[in-house]
Amino acid sequence: MKKILIVEDKAMVYQPLARYFKKKNWEVKIVEDGKMALELLAKENPIKFNCMLLDLRMNQMDGDELLKELKLKKITPPRTILLSAYTDGLNMAELKSLGVIEILEKPCNPVIIEETAEKLRKMTSI
Repeated sequence: MKKILIVEDKAMVYQPLARYFKKKNWEVKIVEDGKMALELLAKENPIKFNCMLLDLRMNQMDGDELLKELKLKKITPPRTILLSAYTDGLNMAELKSLGVIEILEKPCNPVIIEETAEKLRKMTSI
């Protein structure tokens, strides 16, 4: 089964995404901030997720902070799609070096997100 990790602090964003992916036969895991995602990915093998939808700005730990912490701990993140309403001024080279494969601007159509996630899933050997 296809598996996706959604790291997003706003229910109004993650709930419709989760419903959409579940209807498309994806197994969905949701965590509401980077700190929770760090704990989860430190305990579970990140490779079990075909991709991770990651919000850039969150309360406990931002998405870029999560990726930096994973790198420090030598934990390879799942293939990552960064979702943000704040794409102006992002350091794309740094984000890509931290494991971001795609950056999508919010609000984003779930169909586009799924197409991107499916493309990343096909890049994995799962």
